[in-house]
Amino acid sequence: MSGRRDAGPTVVATAVVVVCVLPVFLTGGMVTQLREDLALDVSAIGVAMSAFVAAQALCSRSLGRRADRIGAAAALRIATGIALASSVLLATLVTDVVGLTVALSLAGVANALGQPAASRLLSRVVGERRQGLVFGIYQSSKPIAGLQGGLAVPAIALTVGWRWAYAVAAVATVLLLVHLLRSPAEDASEGRTPPPVASDRPRAAGARPTLDRSVRVPLLIGAALGFGAVKVFATFVVDGGVEAGLSPATAGLVLSAASALAVASRLTVGLVADRRSGHQLGMVAAMLGVGSLGFVLLALSRPGPVVAGALVVAAGAWGYNGLFYLSVTRLLTAAPGTITGLVLSSSSVGGVLAPLAFGLVVDRWSYTVGWGATAAWGLVAAGMLRVAHLRTAAPTTVPATGGS
Repeated sequence: MSGRRDAGPTVVATAVVVVCVLPVFLTGGMVTQLREDLALDVSAIGVAMSAFVAAQALCSRSLGRRADRIGAAAALRIATGIALASSVLLATLVTDVVGLTVALSLAGVANALGQPAASRLLSRVVGERRQGLVFGIYQSSKPIAGLQGGLAVPAIALTVGWRWAYAVAAVATVLLLVHLLRSPAEDASEGRTPPPVASDRPRAAGARPTLDRSVRVPLLIGAALGFGAVKVFATFVVDGGVEAGLSPATAGLVLSAASALAVASRLTVGLVADRRSGHQLGMVAAMLGVGSLGFVLLALSRPGPVVAGALVVAAGAWGYNGLFYLSVTRLLTAAPGTITGLVLSSSSVGGVLAPLAFGLVVDRWSYTVGWGATAAWGLVAAGMLRVAHLRTAAPTTVPATGGS
């Protein structure tokens, strides 16, 4: 398949995941404004942000399998519709932590379906020799959303108000949903219908692909801890920067710069992966390890180290996602939606616990202690993924009634 034919599915997959996660990244970028307007403390924001990943954790395993059954096109449309409901609620009805929690939970459900559907689409449509770059682009959806969340602070939240940022997100989601409903299987770049999307059909029942336990356990533990560390960073780096002495506008721009660097990192390692065969879990572990050192700089709680630490975290710990999801789909090529949902479910457990724990630590002690703890569990995550890399075995197939 040519690069031009790859472009349409890549844009669609990336756009869907962007609108699914944009509500939570806008919230992370505007924590200071939300705290002031809704009278919330850091731990309350942590609860609401954890609701996003809690919903994701509860739903992603089953919705990943559903994406494999109903096909990528239908799953992408449903996910976008749920994301729209989240943005509309945030723009109009949220007045307290309960409303914020409900709205972000909807976004978590949207991403629990949208991300496995996007992985299925790209693994079926894009040739293996281009998958590294394409997965890097698609997994750049989250730092792209983070960039938008950071820019929303000086451009919208500090001018016309934070609700308008969610309103803009809702409008963008409507436009994407209209496109998907009118031409759900269309190659957006050429107006053609690629067979892997249009003819995406349920796979045969009776066999459930899985990974060897010696690989699966450290892989899922590493995913949980690594995602938790990144979730804390994306949620609290702006507020932590303000506490360290940055202005709210500057702290928002730091998030945007970190997001842009994370995108560049994902694209770069994707290109490297295209020149290598097999999964790249060893490289993923190395990136998490380097990125975790950035949390040590954040723990210094001074403007200069905070800016430097944010960039280090972005290049490493926030830059590994595309390579990670490429690796797991290569480990289980028979069911890319299923393995993506399984990993997303596990990683979401870390995403639930980490913001909660971080918020409580900051309220009890300080951002310095919180960032130090985050550095520790990021390094443990890197170690677990290294173990999974060393124990990698060929995927096996067990009866559908067997273990997961």
